[in-house]
Amino acid sequence: MKEQTKTRPALFTYTTLGRLIAFNEHQCPIVEVNAEQLSQPLEARSCVKLSPSQLGAEVILLMTGENNPVITGVIEADPVELDITPLSPPNLLTVDGHAISLKAAERISIQCGETSITLTKEGKITLRGKYLLSRAKKANRIQGGSVELN
Repeated sequence: MKEQTKTRPALFTYTTLGRLIAFNEHQCPIVEVNAEQLSQPLEARSCVKLSPSQLGAEVILLMTGENNPVITGVIEADPVELDITPLSPPNLLTVDGHAISLKAAERISIQCGETSITLTKEGKITLRGKYLLSRAKKANRIQGGSVELN
């Protein structure tokens, strides 16, 4: 018994560059392939999301079978900009030789031994220590909604 063999078209795969030139009425991308043997624009499939703003962009094509292009990537003309914005403002310490600016989103505390100064975002300032000394060459004022002394 003689085996029958079917003739199949030669399958080949290679990668090349092309250009996205249009979308057809079914929104399928149309590409020009940078190859001497392919002078006609071809309908392509795509692995990446495409938009009309990318028309004219260089694309990376995986050529399969009988010149069936698959877009695997778009080469961006401009460098990609990354938005690396922290979720909350970073703590900041600035020293410029004349002043020190220290900023924090929640609280700032300075501590030395048993003494501390704490500032909170709600506007509360807490001074703690064994002794508290306040000196002024001119007026030394204490102002507030109410002032309690002992």
